[in-house]
Amino acid sequence: MERTLFDWCGWDQLDIGVLQFTDCTLKVPVGRFNIGELVPVIVVSFEDGLIQLINSDGTPISEHNIRLVINN
Repeated sequence: MERTLFDWCGWDQLDIGVLQFTDCTLKVPVGRFNIGELVPVIVVSFEDGLIQLINSDGTPISEHNIRLVINN
């Protein structure tokens, strides 16, 4: 699912279902960020359905709910 939202250079698993991605480039608009913008860190919690955009100093920028949509 994350491949449809952004590209990244590195990643770490923080917990079961929680991944942290670094040096990200957005493929879709997220909050005030547009396609192609760089985000230092993105944390995705599949357990909670959340995506967090984070500055390089660890300060949260924004948090958004994510939903899974299944098309037939």
